[in-house]
Amino acid sequence: MMPRLMKRLFPLVLLAYAASSQAGLFDDTEARKMIADLKAQIEQLRQDNHAMRDRLNQLETRVDNLKVSNLVSQLDAQVDNLNKLNGQLEVLQYNIEQTQKRQKDLYIDLDSRLRALEPNSGADAGTGSGGEKPLVTVAKAEGDQAAYDAAFNLYKMGNYQGAVSGFREYLKAYPESKLAPNAQYWIGMSQSALRDYKGAIVSQQKLIAAWADASKVPDAMFNIAANQLELGEKKAARKTLDDLVAKYPVSTAADKAKRLLANSR
Repeated sequence: MMPRLMKRLFPLVLLAYAASSQAGLFDDTEARKMIADLKAQIEQLRQDNHAMRDRLNQLETRVDNLKVSNLVSQLDAQVDNLNKLNGQLEVLQYNIEQTQKRQKDLYIDLDSRLRALEPNSGADAGTGSGGEKPLVTVAKAEGDQAAYDAAFNLYKMGNYQGAVSGFREYLKAYPESKLAPNAQYWIGMSQSALRDYKGAIVSQQKLIAAWADASKVPDAMFNIAANQLELGEKKAARKTLDDLVAKYPVSTAADKAKRLLANSR
């Protein structure tokens, strides 16, 4: 930029020098006029130079802003894709859990049928061999926690019908126990595993009505929504999930509900 300016100014400077050194050839008025014209041209060239620099700076700024804008757009797109993938992963995990439950149910059903074909197989799954009393009844003698653990062990072993009976016995024996809400929750979960989706919903609703402040309430609501989905009641399930997120936004169940809702939109 500067070499071009010097080339343009050089003849003018020579002319000004000649005019000032040979003032005798011109009168004062003409010399002053030439000098004033030269100064005006020099100032105009300076202004043009500043204007060109300003335009160059503006262009560089626009280019930089465009690059940043493109990077931000790409980042936003990647974040959106990541959120979608997380939602899809949550649904896949849920489907896998449901499939595993069904497989376990089929195994239990097959095992029960095989046992029915065996001689002397009439003992109930929730009892000991030889017609002993139910595990929960035996555990009552040892106290609240032992009775709860006995019923919960039935659930962990996959004996969901036995777990339902055990937890119901527990609630009759210890209705005021601090574990009572949990017992009611596991009744609903056992019924869900047995594909008694309507019964599971009723059981979880009973938990919410009787123990509104219990820590298991958010999980019970999520289980209700899961059972509603199994029944094909998508609208009701969405409402249950929305209510769960609104009432218990910081719960683990709400996090699962949010991902399930986001993926279903």
